[in-house]
Amino acid sequence: MDYTKEQLVQLAKRHNNNKRPYLLVNPLQGKHIPVEPHKCFSLFQELSQCLYASYPNEKLFIIGFAETATAIGAAIAVNSPLDTYYIHTTRETLKQADYLYFTESHSHATEQKLVYNHLKDFITRTDRIIFVEDEVTTGNTILNIINLLNKQFSNFSLKYGIASILNSMEQSVMDDFKQLGISFDYLLHLDKEDYTEKLKTFSYPPSLVTDCRDFRDISYSNLILPSKSDPRIGVSCKKYQEHCDRLASHLFQELDMENLKGKKVLVLGTEEFMFPPLYFAAKLEQSGLCSSVHFHATTRSPISADHDRNYPIHNRYILNSYYDDDRITYIYNLAPYDYVIILSDTSSNSEKAMAALSHALKLNHCNNIQNVKWIES
Repeated sequence: MDYTKEQLVQLAKRHNNNKRPYLLVNPLQGKHIPVEPHKCFSLFQELSQCLYASYPNEKLFIIGFAETATAIGAAIAVNSPLDTYYIHTTRETLKQADYLYFTESHSHATEQKLVYNHLKDFITRTDRIIFVEDEVTTGNTILNIINLLNKQFSNFSLKYGIASILNSMEQSVMDDFKQLGISFDYLLHLDKEDYTEKLKTFSYPPSLVTDCRDFRDISYSNLILPSKSDPRIGVSCKKYQEHCDRLASHLFQELDMENLKGKKVLVLGTEEFMFPPLYFAAKLEQSGLCSSVHFHATTRSPISADHDRNYPIHNRYILNSYYDDDRITYIYNLAPYDYVIILSDTSSNSEKAMAALSHALKLNHCNNIQNVKWIES
């Protein structure tokens, strides 16, 4: 289908970010705003079809960008007609990992890392590297990582492509990329607009922001399931899908499905960990057990909230991170649900984070909360 700007773009204000004061929120992407999983996967499937039609005879190595595009990249990877590899950039610190460092200048957290350990193996087994983003605006971040890869693997003739849901690059800049042999696939091109002026029409009342950090309510249940798949270090696309299938099967076995019948259910991912919980949410939706299933995720990205119906973010909750007690994260647009399933992939003791998120959910009358950790056994 042909997606429109009205379907894919909602304007929001970045909180305390002078480099780029606005954020284009995609209501179908499953990051900041709750979405029915099938709508999210339909969007990703559309981009996948565009990409693979552009390279019908090539094996593509997919690189997604954290944190917003980790699920997009994974979905494109598992849709690959050939088994290839997927990795996403990270801001986390992994054990025994070597990194290539690059920057994302407009972001709230500028430092990005790409785990180096298995890159050479992935590159030698594929024909082209595809960078996947939710939106490409200037291409500077991608150029930063391309320059790093060209320097690190100077003995290889590397080929590149870029896939994104949105593209707002100027034509002259896109032409410069094409001169370098770098092509684009995207679903919607946006012309430049003065978004800053539009943001001045909203008031952003502080009453819509709730700080839930250091709350000590821990009335939720825990479940730990084994995993041997981490796209931060790189995975086979087909094996990754198999592992996500296994996670979904385990959850159907371990959770009391009778409690979910006819219920409104929310599945939440945590920061960079988006695709496996989205995959499970889609399986749960397909089962027909629930009256509705929605998915979204916590995020490092601070966004201002407003109650205007023409503005996408209506409430903001400040949380401890599941990955670092001292890091601030956020969840947006919470509403009442009968049952909430939180999926994370951290092995750290994240009681503060679980308590904070549990409190935010209970403020929205979500009283049945299952916390699941999918960690390496």
